[in-house]
Amino acid sequence: MSVIPQWLARTYRYKQLRYKAAIHFQRRNSWQTITQFFRLPTQYSVLAGPVVELFESELRHRRLEIVVIGSSSGEEVYSIIAALLRNRPGLDFHVFAYDISAEVLERAESAHYDSAAVLKSHIPENLRDTCMDRLDDEFVVKEPLRRFATFAKADILSSNFITEIKQGDIVFAQNLLFNLDRSKAKHAFKNIVSVMRPRSVLFCEGMDLDLRTRLTRQFGLEPLEYEIEKIHEDGRVSRRNGWPYHYWGLEPFARNRNDWRRRYSTIFLKQTNPTS
Repeated sequence: MSVIPQWLARTYRYKQLRYKAAIHFQRRNSWQTITQFFRLPTQYSVLAGPVVELFESELRHRRLEIVVIGSSSGEEVYSIIAALLRNRPGLDFHVFAYDISAEVLERAESAHYDSAAVLKSHIPENLRDTCMDRLDDEFVVKEPLRRFATFAKADILSSNFITEIKQGDIVFAQNLLFNLDRSKAKHAFKNIVSVMRPRSVLFCEGMDLDLRTRLTRQFGLEPLEYEIEKIHEDGRVSRRNGWPYHYWGLEPFARNRNDWRRRYSTIFLKQTNPTS
């Protein structure tokens, strides 16, 4: 077995090839999740700012409906709620959260979280104290916040997926697709787009970048140019040293790519029904 010279292993070209091999040949762990309160801090600022502003004229007459697919144990759901309550007081909204695991849904509904994990997260301290109560070695999300969320079971790969869940103005499907085999990820992405309303926004960090580039273009989703690089760097911090050795790693931001906006964006706008 040949040994790769250290000088070669340090080159960006080698790392690109190493990562390409990882995404095509490593076994995906569909049970693995990366979840944390305010895992991508910049995303929440963009959500509560320019993304909600896209719907302001419509929201005079109805509530904003947010769908979270692969909601896991609820950290992302409660982060969304906390960010909106802090930055958009008076906003009428509700979050519908779905996961395939009854066990994690039960944990999410209980809203009890290990204090060490909460303290290590990116949730601002003042927001944490506003939204949570300390109970021994746990934090518990306060009841008024929990009323903004509904949890239910759904399978993103099911042929009945579109009938199992609500359509959303804003759809989150994060840290989910890169844990699926690439063929399954394509099918899942089609299901995700099917539950987006004709004018809606998709948050989809945590997906093979080449697939996201290709599929967002195929389904007519346009990248929103809000803090693309900063959100990408938040993602690299979250995934630590995954690139280029693991499929869940995230390559360095490269603005010299012609497709950098679409490749690195995690937030996309849908304005028409998909044609594919």
